[in-house]
Amino acid sequence: MKNLKRILCLLLCAIMLLGVLAGCKKDEGADGDGENVTTVSTDSGDENLDENGYEKDDITEDMTYGGALMRIVSWAGNERYTLPEDGGTTQLDAEIYYSRLSVEERLDVTTEVTYLEGKGNDPGYSIMTAFINNVTAGVVKYDLIQGFCLYPTALARDGFLHNLNNLEFPHLDDPWYPEEIKEWEQHGGLYFVANNSSACAIRSMILMYANTEMITNVDGLTDPVDLVLSGDWTIDKMMEYSQAFESTAEVGDGYGLVVDDFSRVDAFYYGAGFRSTVNDSNGVAKMALDDASYLGRVDDYLDKLVTFFNRADVYVAPDEITLMQDKKTAFMIARMGKLLGLSDNSYAPLPMPKLDKDSSYSTMLDMGVDVWCIPKTTEDAERSGVFIEAISSSEYRKVAPYLFETQLKARYAQSTKGAQVFDIIRNSVVYDFGRMAQFTFETKTVEGIWRECLTKWDSAISHGVKDPKNLITDKWATFGGNMKTDLMKLTNDIRNNNR
Repeated sequence: MKNLKRILCLLLCAIMLLGVLAGCKKDEGADGDGENVTTVSTDSGDENLDENGYEKDDITEDMTYGGALMRIVSWAGNERYTLPEDGGTTQLDAEIYYSRLSVEERLDVTTEVTYLEGKGNDPGYSIMTAFINNVTAGVVKYDLIQGFCLYPTALARDGFLHNLNNLEFPHLDDPWYPEEIKEWEQHGGLYFVANNSSACAIRSMILMYANTEMITNVDGLTDPVDLVLSGDWTIDKMMEYSQAFESTAEVGDGYGLVVDDFSRVDAFYYGAGFRSTVNDSNGVAKMALDDASYLGRVDDYLDKLVTFFNRADVYVAPDEITLMQDKKTAFMIARMGKLLGLSDNSYAPLPMPKLDKDSSYSTMLDMGVDVWCIPKTTEDAERSGVFIEAISSSEYRKVAPYLFETQLKARYAQSTKGAQVFDIIRNSVVYDFGRMAQFTFETKTVEGIWRECLTKWDSAISHGVKDPKNLITDKWATFGGNMKTDLMKLTNDIRNNNR
């Protein structure tokens, strides 16, 4: 009876997706200028590519597991975008659910998902701590963990996870794994991975939106999309453009730049190419700011930003997408997922501005990223590794084409040039080990001291009033030693508890 239900679910999802794909084929062909914005070729004839031109994985037909039950623990509140229990009510819901079911059918497994609270959005991280305690208690012998990105480092630190480097899968050279994922490896061990094609990852990209009509109506300002493609979209250019929109500090009067949450200011740091940690020649993370010249460059950059943030036309407050919906800001920093709340394509997505013309674009993810790891309680680690590869590959070939190419790029790119910018954003995502590890730090984090240099955290202060001066050097002098100790303790624990 259970198998019949699964077959009926697959048939229902397939029927829904036929309509989706038919609509996609019609909608993807042109943007507002009648130009093609689809980047995927079809009918390539290459046996390494599927029928839509996407690279296949290396999972072979004999990798099936006779109906084995796989127990997965995932974080509650995000089921819709990770491992949904049903096909939901939207086409995206159906695509994500179908991806899960197709992997089960392909590997001949049944999944049982337990959803535990674990987003860690409370100041004391009590929810996340409870989640970790539930997982490590081993009450259920989980085969996979899939969920919020901040806790896998704690599980790796305590020796609870398999070293993925010892398994046949996942294959990190496949296109659904970002190159920077390899920096999550410490002392030769890799204990968790994320792919670049899940709904969570795509929705979590932090970008800068630009109202191109407002901007190009100002004498001397050109389309910022052109600046991105020419490599001229820098922090200096962004400040110049934003400051062309004079306003008061009242919300209703409009702004040059809105940052829709205090945590989004982190995107300035990572967008400029700076990192929380970098791996040394031995493959071990060290604090990036523990280098005088590096800290000096960050200090100079912050001098510019602090002056800029003290202007009346920069506004920092939680979830102010209404200002973008009402077209009352020239620029806004928000998640990629905010696009789906807009009724038109007035706002062009841009990568965060570079430090200078010779730098590269970098796109930060917020903390809503889903990460996969394999607990040592699993009955078959190799099978769990194959499942990670299969679901990541499926999301790359099925979920991302629908969500990113059709629902986002084809609907909101203003032109072929705008579609190219979408690809720049997605191809420049940052996966920084120190950012993933911050839950384990007992003192400050890089994000913490960075935010304190740009914003006040007192909720009673209107509009997130800015700090009057750049304090990054003082803050590093005060907290840097403890931060280095926290990181060294973490990497040593990962090594020592996983021998």
